[in-house]
Amino acid sequence: MAINNPAAVVVNNTVYPLLGFSLNMSTYIGEDAQAGLQKMKLAISASLFPYRDTELGPEILVIPEHLLTQLQIPPIVYPDAVLAARNGDADVAELIAGMTVVCQRFLNKKAGRE
Repeated sequence: MAINNPAAVVVNNTVYPLLGFSLNMSTYIGEDAQAGLQKMKLAISASLFPYRDTELGPEILVIPEHLLTQLQIPPIVYPDAVLAARNGDADVAELIAGMTVVCQRFLNKKAGRE
């Protein structure tokens, strides 16, 4: 999936305005240490890589080791995204809500219910 980079990467006067976006979401059973119960958790991880479109197709930026810290595109990891949302992370709460709606709509269509 391609998204616009809010801070385009420029290397050797070449602009990489897009980000390839790899998003992984999975539910799993985890322990609730405080309550001593099992509960369902949602793990989210995302990684991003800069690229640009060219006449020959997408060109992914191969990031030299010495530039890694300058690009500031860290991986995003939430071992328990629901807990993060409950604790006030509005961005992850919005992601969960949006993905829930989109996934439910997709499943309903595939099941012939829409």
